Amino acid sequence: MQTRTKVIFGAIVIIALLLFGLSQFLESAQAGDWSDNNQAALTAYQKTIMVKATKVDSFIGDQSFKIVYGDDALGQKLIAWISDSEIHSEYVSDGISDKALRTQFAQKEPTASLMRILPGKLKNDYVWELFYKKPNERGKQNYYYDYVNFKDGSLIDTYDLGVQ
Repeated sequence: MQTRTKVIFGAIVIIALLLFGLSQFLESAQAGDWSDNNQAALTAYQKTIMVKATKVDSFIGDQSFKIVYGDDALGQKLIAWISDSEIHSEYVSDGISDKALRTQFAQKEPTASLMRILPGKLKNDYVWELFYKKPNERGKQNYYYDYVNFKDGSLIDTYDLGVQ
């Protein structure tokens, strides 16, 4: 019984050390991204009228942006596009609403499954990027990106990623 207790205790200690090591590894792997997100939020505080950040996303296109969502001093929703060379912000209310965007998309692509909506920039236009999939005529899934104007929701371009 004494030997069995030692084996169980040793196994618990080894498992605990492995879990601790795994958590430290994952934390160090994410540290760079967390640091970039924190820096983007700080930049939004300093260079825009944002006083509270609620979320940070990454947009990768012709130019990479950190997209910072937040509020101004009056509690109005704001989005900031932060890159190495550019800072731009817009009130959410100045763009097409999420509900209107989803309704417009459902009418345009009734068989598609919308996977993500993200603010971004395409060439010189601030856009909503809609990532979705829909079945093709052979029953396979095709993946697409639609880029629509941030303010009015007009379609700017569609990228077809083909069958995945």
